[in-house]
Amino acid sequence: MSVWRAAAELARAGSGGALATVAHTSGSTPVPAGTKMLVGLSGRLEGSVGGGCVEADVIEAVAEARERGPIIRTHHLNADLAGDLGLSCGGTVHIVVEPLVSVAEYVRALEEAASPESSPPASTGPPDP
Repeated sequence: MSVWRAAAELARAGSGGALATVAHTSGSTPVPAGTKMLVGLSGRLEGSVGGGCVEADVIEAVAEARERGPIIRTHHLNADLAGDLGLSCGGTVHIVVEPLVSVAEYVRALEEAASPESSPPASTGPPDP
């Protein structure tokens, strides 16, 4: 199941959770900008925003986002910290943690994002000469 479809189901049910999106990266990071992770009230459900302490912090941020609205978490993954935590990076990652809400327009937008028609076409390689 896609992160978008699972997020739509959680939002529709009003069962809480949040969608975390890597909004910006610099330097060496475990995942690129645009990567998503769905977090339910019990923890990570789908996807990944890099693992380790980054995901633990994002999971912890869900309660705050549900209370205050979307928030941004920034992690500076310096080489010492990355080595200590088993991460293979040393950059900075900014993650938006967006609470899932049971609002019809929002659920519809998540469902549209999940539809195959909204996906970019697969690359077929370089054009023939």
